[in-house]
Amino acid sequence: MLPKRDMLSEKIVESLKKAEIEIPPGHEIEFIKEEKFGDYASNILFLLSKKLKKNPQEIGKEILEKIKTDSDYEKVEIGGNGFLNFTFSFSFLRRELRKILLEDYLHFDIGKKRKVNLEFISANPTGPLSVVQARAGAYGNALANLLRFVNYDVSTEYYINDCGTQIDLLEKSLIYRIKELKGIKSEFPEGGYPGEYLIEIAKKILDNNLPEEKWRSFLLAEIISWQKQVLNKFGVFFDSFVYESSIIRYREKVLEILKAKDLVYEKEDALFFKSSLFGDSEDRVLITKDKRATYFLNDLAYHYDKIKRGFEIIINIWGPDHHGYIPRMVAGIKSLGFNTNNFIVIIAQQVSLEREGEKVKMSKRGGEFITLEEVLAEVGSDPLKFFLLLRKPSQHLTFDIELIKKATKENPYFYVQYAHARICSIERHGKEKGYNFNNLLEDVNLDYLITKEERSLMLTILKFKDIIIQAVKEFAPHLLVYYLLELAEKFHYFYEKERVILEDLELMKARVFLAFCCRKIIKKTLEILGIKPLEKM
Repeated sequence: MLPKRDMLSEKIVESLKKAEIEIPPGHEIEFIKEEKFGDYASNILFLLSKKLKKNPQEIGKEILEKIKTDSDYEKVEIGGNGFLNFTFSFSFLRRELRKILLEDYLHFDIGKKRKVNLEFISANPTGPLSVVQARAGAYGNALANLLRFVNYDVSTEYYINDCGTQIDLLEKSLIYRIKELKGIKSEFPEGGYPGEYLIEIAKKILDNNLPEEKWRSFLLAEIISWQKQVLNKFGVFFDSFVYESSIIRYREKVLEILKAKDLVYEKEDALFFKSSLFGDSEDRVLITKDKRATYFLNDLAYHYDKIKRGFEIIINIWGPDHHGYIPRMVAGIKSLGFNTNNFIVIIAQQVSLEREGEKVKMSKRGGEFITLEEVLAEVGSDPLKFFLLLRKPSQHLTFDIELIKKATKENPYFYVQYAHARICSIERHGKEKGYNFNNLLEDVNLDYLITKEERSLMLTILKFKDIIIQAVKEFAPHLLVYYLLELAEKFHYFYEKERVILEDLELMKARVFLAFCCRKIIKKTLEILGIKPLEKM
């Protein structure tokens, strides 16, 4: 289990409890952006004021009196906004910094091996993967790594829609291409897929003289194989691929459960689910009047399969057009007996690409299509992952392809990697001068760290565990990107203000120790995001 004192926020909670101050529900501790006001802020004054019917300032003075002797704080103040602001002492930060290089510092056991199913991308096998789908890929991959890091048992999953009207339309588009190659005139299907990739598949079918009854299965196999190869290049891997055609056998079981709970009814020859009872805007069709199962029923069958496999938490990352789909799925999941508090849906919004300020067009059906594979070939997988995580998924994301390739501080990926590479160069430079940093933990005096730049870097390094806890709680790996940018900024500022390799041996060891702590945290955070830390640039 994570030791409480390893988190700065928990240190504050402990201090309040030690002073016999009641911690009310809703108590929150947050980072203070401007360090001149303090390090962390607590909302306890607001909460106690409501409960005790007393002035927040009066309560604050009573708390200050009780904790004023705690030497772990340089100061504790009532902020102008009514928050209680805590500033840690140098001695406390130095003491906590020593823990960073211990082997077990990065050990978390929040998840306690609870089983998590994390499904993402799940693109229709109708063509090449897009950058929008890559966003879900980068986010899902990072979230899986984050949850595994804190000891959840995560199974990543890709759902393949190999049935339905889109696949029928894809097959018709392929048949058009085959006829075209044979010189047979035909009409292109309305709403079909005009991409060049279908011509290549059509050529393979003709070259191998495949019978018509095998065209559809060959088409799907080719596109799915292609998508998997691109995902491998992207560095996004899945524990399992589940085909829609393999789970439709559970449709009858789902209907049986819903009927037993009196949650279905017939109307105009169609079968409806009473989803409005659970907060949905209307009841939803399960079986159409022409006796076809809806996509919704198939989805319930798929989630029944997930529940049957014993997952305690189910996380879905869906595309930008799925907001309205959430209420009916929550209703369905609840009806199947699953705790909806453990059913998490994350919507990954649209991605727009620019090239030197000019918008890049992306349309799969329009034929003019920028694929994930093309972007990977131009910028590489790790820089692309980083940029796709620069915003929370609910926000529209726009970035410039040319910026990703620049080796300047304007490129946030480069900025973070350069901080890591700089620290690696410090170690190389020190070794070239004959210094041995192998026993730093036992042989360093951190009292030499006294400047504001050193303090700021120490504090930011020590925020790591609070950031991890917040990111896990909110299923939000993008918070790690924000943190990396802040940590890189603090390191670069420290590095440019203070020499590290110098003649004063004790001061050098203290600064090298600080730099190595920073490197350890940058390295681990990048790895959680699925990005390889660079030692040279």
